[in-house]
Amino acid sequence: MTSSINNNFKTNFGNINIDLELISDFYVLNEIHNPNKQYKGNKNKILPQLNFEWKKTFATNIFTIQPILKYSGSPKSSDFEDKVPNEDSVPQSLSFENIFSNNRFVGY
Repeated sequence: MTSSINNNFKTNFGNINIDLELISDFYVLNEIHNPNKQYKGNKNKILPQLNFEWKKTFATNIFTIQPILKYSGSPKSSDFEDKVPNEDSVPQSLSFENIFSNNRFVGY
């Protein structure tokens, strides 16, 4: 479940979008065995994430250029990561479709 607060600003320097999200997860673990740990029970977490995006459009009759600057950050939740197996660590491919999308990973 995700809830968010968005603010959009239009200035002479471009469009600015500031977004604060709260991403919540709930896990039901049925005795997942790992050589180092045993996961069991119900776990939940709420992860805050701050996103900042700047866009500026430069257009002529022939072409349009729109540079984009995006920054996303969220805190590390180490106590939760010890209680739930990390199944989201498969290699992610960076492509044109997802390069400026928000994600569920912690860090910057």
